[in-house]
Amino acid sequence: MNVRHTNLQIHYLVVCIVIVFGSIGIYLLSGSHALTPSGSNEAESGTVSSCASTLSDTTASGSSAVKFNGCLGTVIFNQNYDSLPVSNPVSVATERLALGDSTLNLGSSNLARTSIVAVSGRGNVMRITMPPNTYSEASGVIIDALLSKTVDEASIQYDIRFDSSFDWSLGGKLPGLGGAEPGTPASVAGGCTTGNSNAWSGRGMWITPKSYGSVTGTNEWIGYMYNYNKTSTCGDNQRTGKAFTLGTWHTVKQYYKMNTIASDGTPNADGVHKMWLDGVLIKDTENFLYRNNAGLHINYLYWEIFRGGGSTWISPTQGILDIDNLTITSP
Repeated sequence: MNVRHTNLQIHYLVVCIVIVFGSIGIYLLSGSHALTPSGSNEAESGTVSSCASTLSDTTASGSSAVKFNGCLGTVIFNQNYDSLPVSNPVSVATERLALGDSTLNLGSSNLARTSIVAVSGRGNVMRITMPPNTYSEASGVIIDALLSKTVDEASIQYDIRFDSSFDWSLGGKLPGLGGAEPGTPASVAGGCTTGNSNAWSGRGMWITPKSYGSVTGTNEWIGYMYNYNKTSTCGDNQRTGKAFTLGTWHTVKQYYKMNTIASDGTPNADGVHKMWLDGVLIKDTENFLYRNNAGLHINYLYWEIFRGGGSTWISPTQGILDIDNLTITSP
């Protein structure tokens, strides 16, 4: 008997059995789609940011998914205040952490109107208390915080809520971004002065029919721009026609892209300024002139929240507004 021949036959038979059963297994798995690559972004409970949107997806749980638009970019600064101590007023150390600038030289006047409070269902937020019968810095805060990066395009986004009894009065200023050349005080990018070639700012603002007769309703959120060729005595208004609602959390966002400078030194009218309210684009300017020299960039957070204008912008009542989830990014 040829044992070697018999062993080869047995080995061959085993191999054939393995191949047959392996083929059957692959067929069954393929039929069940277990080998089919698949994936979906499922929309669970939570708030979709302006960098994302929901879309219908019958294959996902809840029949909806989240689409990310890639707009987060590089985070320059992010603060949701939850890691900061509840305090009223805040300390210098807390305010430095809140605004991302460890070099801030802060006096007691700005700190006195700022607190960190706990809000049910949201966590800690920053609260600004505006005393009655005051305007400008006495009615809030004016702080110029240096950013950790110098860039030519950036966005600022934050959540804001005006107290249900807040008096809009004539209007007031809200945070934004801007820039100042080295050796130039950031504060020169504001006030009712002529255009400055060494600094600029793009803040937010709310205005009312009392200050601008063209406002429909109680208030309007606008962009408030200081640049070298501004046309107004004070800042130039970027109107949106959109309003805040008292007692409601809103998400606001402003995007700035500096205009370029031609080789002969001429500023090109290709700067961009965009504004969103609650994730909806409401202002898109593509020909803005921020600067007339290449040494000016975006390097400051203009943390300015106050009534004014001037003395006619005061309110006889105390005003309270809260801010949360401050984020500054650059593509």
